[in-house]
Amino acid sequence: MEALLKISVVQTDIVWEDKQANLRYLCEKLNQLSGKTDLVVLPEMFSTGFSMESRLLAESVSGNTITTLKEQASYHRFAIAGSYIAMENDA
Repeated sequence: MEALLKISVVQTDIVWEDKQANLRYLCEKLNQLSGKTDLVVLPEMFSTGFSMESRLLAESVSGNTITTLKEQASYHRFAIAGSYIAMENDA
């Protein structure tokens, strides 16, 4: 029997430059996928939308966005792929 990789693509209504609102909404969506998928693919810039204020919105890898994704991935036992505005050299 072949093993299947179940992939889910999540489309969200991004609240422009509002990380907290976007992460709350995303967590609700991830809860709905628990036990149903192996990999969740998020929209580009899922936590902020595209912005000209990238310096103000940038986060380190230890910031809230990545911490939230790591916690969600661990809790639901699936991988998550997405992009966010990262600080250059994590500084």
